[in-house]
Amino acid sequence: MSASIFKAIAAAACLLAAAPAAAAEMPQPKVDFIYPGPHGTIFDRICKEWIHRDVNPADVKELLARKAEFEAHWEKTGKEYMRLALEATGRPYPYAEIQATLSVCAPDSMAFPLIIRMNDFLASNTEYYVHDFGLLAFHELMHHYAQAIEHKSPIFAKYADVPFSIRAHIHVVAFERYVLEKTGRTEQLAKLRDYYASREEPTYIRAWEIVDKEGVAAVIADAGVKP
Repeated sequence: MSASIFKAIAAAACLLAAAPAAAAEMPQPKVDFIYPGPHGTIFDRICKEWIHRDVNPADVKELLARKAEFEAHWEKTGKEYMRLALEATGRPYPYAEIQATLSVCAPDSMAFPLIIRMNDFLASNTEYYVHDFGLLAFHELMHHYAQAIEHKSPIFAKYADVPFSIRAHIHVVAFERYVLEKTGRTEQLAKLRDYYASREEPTYIRAWEIVDKEGVAAVIADAGVKP
């Protein structure tokens, strides 16, 4: 057998061997982060009129200048979190594409509608914030993932007497813990727990305690139920 034929056969064998792994990879949603120049979103531009909050023009300018930086952070870190979560459950994300609006007006981040409050990542913030952009975006995106199965989730049903705001965070908190553990970010994980415990509202720390009781693995497995 000639060397060229042998190389061709070897190359074909490698492709065949790699095919199952490629086919098994869970598709990720395409996430578009929206903050149009040169003035930001309409929401931010009329923030004072709509919700009586002042917007710092320097925050708008900085967010526009650093938008590509945050998108790159998602590509490097957030997408790794998403890959780990989807592989752990074996269930695809409910959408092929999703848009997340960035804001320096919103009082908090939220999943419905999907808004990421960016103030804590900008130079005007002088307080420590445990989430980085990738983890915060992942947190809100996981609300969509968990919401798709809550009507069939045994764990969601088990805690029917718990306020909805807490139940809605059980799976999300478990996913945060899972991806931080899997990527070796143990220091950030410990700080996240302390941050949730320090918040005035008990939503996040109560969800954390439920995950402690059930176990991260069990909550992640519960999230794999088919919608």
